[in-house]
Amino acid sequence: MNRTESKGSVSAKSKAKIVRTILGKFRRDPDFIASFFPDLYKELCGPKPKRSRLVPEAYQSGHGELTELERRTREAKLRKIVEKFQTGATLSKDEGLELLEHLAALSLKQVPGYPIALKAVERALSINFNDERDQTRLFRKGRTGKIQRLLPGIDLYLTWDGKMLKIKWHKYDIIRRNKALSFVGLGADSQNDVAGRHDEYVAKAFS
Repeated sequence: MNRTESKGSVSAKSKAKIVRTILGKFRRDPDFIASFFPDLYKELCGPKPKRSRLVPEAYQSGHGELTELERRTREAKLRKIVEKFQTGATLSKDEGLELLEHLAALSLKQVPGYPIALKAVERALSINFNDERDQTRLFRKGRTGKIQRLLPGIDLYLTWDGKMLKIKWHKYDIIRRNKALSFVGLGADSQNDVAGRHDEYVAKAFS
């Protein structure tokens, strides 16, 4: 191979390494790929269903926006399930999945008191988001339309219309999250500044 040809080319070995790096990043942090490489994200998620024209616009991409009506409707349904949980009632599996779908659509930062909602999901689905091991829980069969990061180390696999398919736990990300949260928890009673800036400290731990 002459130097002119090799200058602008990429070897097969380098291509394979690039592909592995991209796929690894996609598995660990799909939101990163969705944010910076939306076309690549859609390709990695697989083709849309044939009747994609019927899919709500909010789910056409990894970061679709809900309309104001959709947001209010989801918030109301989420509150209703959480309030039922707070009365001591036992939630069904379907209610747990619905609650998780609302959390995914709204994003945690937009849900006041989201830790209670997460606890309700854990009870209803008999899961633990802090479990430090690689695992997958399948709830429905179907084609994955989007992968969304709920918490560091917790990926939600949903259909294009937002139905929950499965949850994946990533051990090492969860270990790091638990360490960050243990710091926040220890300061909750005596350091109001730490407790009040919970998200900021967690974000720093993952930067």
